Amino acid sequence: MIRRAIPLEEHRNMPIAEAKALGAMALFGEKYGDSVRVVKFGQSVELCGGTHVANTGNIGFLKIVSESSIAAGIRRIEAITGAAVEDFIYDAEDVLIKLRALFNNAPDVVSAVARSLNENTSLQKQVEGYMMEAAKNVKENVYKHATDIAGIRTLKIYGVYDPNVVKAAVYMVKSDAPENTVLLAATRMHGKPTLTIFVSDDLVKKGMNAGKLPRLSKAAVAVSQASHKLAVATRKASALRWKRWKHSSQLKHKIRDYTLHSQIQISRAHSPADFFISIAIHLFGHLFGHLFGRCLVFLSD
Repeated sequence: MIRRAIPLEEHRNMPIAEAKALGAMALFGEKYGDSVRVVKFGQSVELCGGTHVANTGNIGFLKIVSESSIAAGIRRIEAITGAAVEDFIYDAEDVLIKLRALFNNAPDVVSAVARSLNENTSLQKQVEGYMMEAAKNVKENVYKHATDIAGIRTLKIYGVYDPNVVKAAVYMVKSDAPENTVLLAATRMHGKPTLTIFVSDDLVKKGMNAGKLPRLSKAAVAVSQASHKLAVATRKASALRWKRWKHSSQLKHKIRDYTLHSQIQISRAHSPADFFISIAIHLFGHLFGHLFGRCLVFLSD
């Protein structure tokens, strides 16, 4: 219809009965008066109060950009015309050129993208396999170094670990359905510390809640104070160039003293709450102590 360049036939102030006899359609449930405006392009006849082109050829190019359902049995189509379509095509062409360049100007971009996606999926499966193997190794290692603290078997993980590996290892431990067991992991990756806690079902029934443990005020205050002391020591060391290494040694002694103190507190734990508070402080001490220690050594170099 657009390319046929059909001219506009317009009838203003036509009686509505005559318009309906002409075959005019009243769209969208609109209400009309006794006199209406009729717009006709070839066999298309409508009642309309809006504007129209003088000729369908004036529309130029029409491109449907979206289609959706707005009600039962009713679809909504949105389209652009004329210069807007030209801009749309130019933008799409630019995207296609850039995409082809990413694939070394492959003649069949669709096949190249599909092949790349398949390779990426295969590599992801390989990475997942490696991570599961790493998680198994972590699980076996924590079992080997399990300790008994306050009558509870304690599994500990701390150091540089991928969070996904730690998560998988914790789920592996959980799948073993251990009893009287707690796993605490204080890990870091790319400078971001993470605390992970697992409590066996039998201990949960006794009142232990892994979700509430990190928010215990006593543990939070202890960690905050330790972190603040380490940060102050780091700033002092960086401000005094000629005493940098001396302050670094003092900080290392503070970290060791703090860790020793936390280990003593763990050994003195007599209740589940005391046990969790002490072990959380102990793990955070290792984690934050190592991070601030590395920061100070960097400043002293």
